[in-house]
Amino acid sequence: KVDFFTKAIFASPILSKIFSLYIKKRHEEILNACIKKGASQVLFISPKSMSNYLLDELKENNIKVYLYMWDSFDNQPASIDFLKKFDKCASFDPVDVNKFNMKQINLFAEEIYFGGNNKRNKDFVFVGTAHSIRPLIIEKLLKKYPERYFNNFIHLYRGNAYYFLKALIQIRFRKFNIFSKDSISKEIIATQFK
Repeated sequence: KVDFFTKAIFASPILSKIFSLYIKKRHEEILNACIKKGASQVLFISPKSMSNYLLDELKENNIKVYLYMWDSFDNQPASIDFLKKFDKCASFDPVDVNKFNMKQINLFAEEIYFGGNNKRNKDFVFVGTAHSIRPLIIEKLLKKYPERYFNNFIHLYRGNAYYFLKALIQIRFRKFNIFSKDSISKEIIATQFK
């Protein structure tokens, strides 16, 4: 599990430069764990931090490396300079897929999210973390289309403290009643998306 301090360092370009030795140590820990477990393949999912050292050492130990981006490179740029080093790359983002010649694998591409009743009873469903300006966009949407006219399901998860604080700064600490501190099950998300 990654602590708040490490997440903040990985997410901030300034902190990642200041704490570059700490990042190298974390990459060594990942490498050593992979070697110790006898891994033959490693899948990185939207990594917050990446380095030539980590990828080169994994490959030196005959470990294939794969990348899947469940967020766009605009939001998660750590791997963008290392694409050629991965054995295979995929993304959910159609813009990144075309731009970087990657395979597209959609989010929620599991059976649980398909089938069932196609009668739609929601006008808008959002399930995601409260980072960037998402709270502002959702709040504007809710003001424009009040609930009596607009049936919605919104789960704006506060997630980790760093991204939530960053979102609060971007929305100038306005009060919103749409944040949730609890996570929800895959079954609930699937039911809403269907």
